[in-house]
Amino acid sequence: MLDPDPSMDIVVIIDKPCWEKPASQWKALIQPAVLETLRQSLWISEAEINVLLTDDTTIRELNKTHRGYDKPTNVLSFPSLEPEAISAFYHKQNDQAVILGDIVLAFETIQKESLAEHKPFEHHLVHLTVHGILHLLGFDHQQDKDALVMESLEIKILSSLMIPNPYQERS
Repeated sequence: MLDPDPSMDIVVIIDKPCWEKPASQWKALIQPAVLETLRQSLWISEAEINVLLTDDTTIRELNKTHRGYDKPTNVLSFPSLEPEAISAFYHKQNDQAVILGDIVLAFETIQKESLAEHKPFEHHLVHLTVHGILHLLGFDHQQDKDALVMESLEIKILSSLMIPNPYQERS
């Protein structure tokens, strides 16, 4: 597991009791996933990222307000920078931390998906964390070619975290 990097401010906030484990246990999963995603994405600037662990009701409201979808989802990303602005921060150090944005994860949806897909909850949580961070870094999956790039990077990052390919069919 990667040690927390003092130049990366990764704040994990739990706002609902459905996340029963202590915050330190969730942080122990989420922080290495964030750091590895940044490392493999070649991000070298200091960064600030917030991760909100919430429930379906809260994420449904956020999804409705910000995306126009009146339904819960597994992860939402709220980048602080436009993709064009993010590219200016790659491959160079900055004097101050770049606020990359926030990701929000919904317990019930993640739990339902992990059970339906026969995956450990923790693996699915880490995958969605990686997915959310990649969105903060400007990655997208709207076009097939972009989805292929993003999924390939997710698989590579998760592999380095000892998590199997989430896109591989399970028997």
